[in-house]
Amino acid sequence: MIRTLQKRISWWAVVLLTSTTSVSVIVEALSAAPLTFTIRKFTADPALISFIGSINLAFSFLVAPYLSWKSDRIWTRWGRRKPFLIGGWSILILALLACPLAPSLWVLILCVGIWQVANDAGYGAVWSPLLYEVVPNSQRGRAVVIKRCMSTGALVAFNAVLLARFDDIYHLRLPFFPFDCVITGEQTIYWVTAFLVFMSVFNIGLLVSETKGKDHSPESKGGPFVFLRSLLWSRQWLMIYALVFCSVSLSASLGQLAPLLVTEQFGYSKKVFADLQTWQLLTVVFAALPIAGWLADRVDRFRVFQIGLILSALHSLFFWIWIEWGHGLGPPSVWVLFIFFMSNALIDTVAGLAIEPYYYDLTPPDKMGSMNAGFLIISNLLRMLLMMGVGLWVKLFSGWSSKPGEIHYSSGYLFVFLVGLGGVGLSLLFARERAKGRIRDYGTLP
Repeated sequence: MIRTLQKRISWWAVVLLTSTTSVSVIVEALSAAPLTFTIRKFTADPALISFIGSINLAFSFLVAPYLSWKSDRIWTRWGRRKPFLIGGWSILILALLACPLAPSLWVLILCVGIWQVANDAGYGAVWSPLLYEVVPNSQRGRAVVIKRCMSTGALVAFNAVLLARFDDIYHLRLPFFPFDCVITGEQTIYWVTAFLVFMSVFNIGLLVSETKGKDHSPESKGGPFVFLRSLLWSRQWLMIYALVFCSVSLSASLGQLAPLLVTEQFGYSKKVFADLQTWQLLTVVFAALPIAGWLADRVDRFRVFQIGLILSALHSLFFWIWIEWGHGLGPPSVWVLFIFFMSNALIDTVAGLAIEPYYYDLTPPDKMGSMNAGFLIISNLLRMLLMMGVGLWVKLFSGWSSKPGEIHYSSGYLFVFLVGLGGVGLSLLFARERAKGRIRDYGTLP
């Protein structure tokens, strides 16, 4: 049995816990390229595609933060966080089964909405606080690297085995049935993911036990004002939220439009896109993770993140310039895309792995749920605005600079660069406050 609030846990327990994170990463990957291709069956409007793709962020902003905050203030016979995960992910299974069968865009939007609410209630609201209550501070840096290794392996399998077969059709003859059962690659992706979610719910329900600690917050009957006030309880909190914007700007991208950049603007197949994604993940495994693993628990996490943030912003600008003026009249070659994807993976992974445990180093154990609530509000609101913003940017830029009916997806990288500049500016503010001693490392205090 894996228990919370222990001074040390086995690395096998870390591996088992991070398998749940791997499944969540697959659910997240499902809401990227596969969902984009599913939406594309009903509409070609880039702004609408980006809007539907941002539904998950809208519900993350509305649902997950309050539940995360509330999980600090309740206790049941099954714990304070497990009930949310088991209940939410049980509903998620049903939504994933229904998505590929949607007969219209409106039905699909309904399924996606249920999917995202269930995932936010079951995973986004409580998993990070639960994970870091199990993993002690001295093991968190390496645990994050193990988590990324597991997640990357899951994504490699997802891209190579499932995404690359999105357009396939399978004819299966079932025993005792006189007819073939036709299953598409699209349906296979959603249904395999639903099965993996079921296995995670089963494992967490049986193997994880929550221990009620001395720092457990009393139950709160306060309403929204108490909730919001608790998220703004100190200057420390506000500076953490500034750091959240920096983190979001690091991971800013074309979002739902990235698959269409490769398949429609550049004219490559979905298999090529899946292969590029796979090679990007292999770069993470064989280059980024060894670097991050060596740096974990050894060097200043914030400095590593800040350097990566600057490089990431410049990276998007250089790629946009290359697409516009550096490759001649045709689309960039697969090798150019390969280099861009690989360098992007290397920079963002090393910087992202440095900053993730740093949030919890700045947070006392009895406030992890509240911090996670604030993190979810800020990060998901920003990500939703950025995803919708890049869609509108591409639509307006294409209308201004392209031929009628031609969509200039690559223009989104200029938008990403501008967002990155904002993140760099806030990181400099955070560094100044930290140098003046106004930000405390609460997570490592005795």
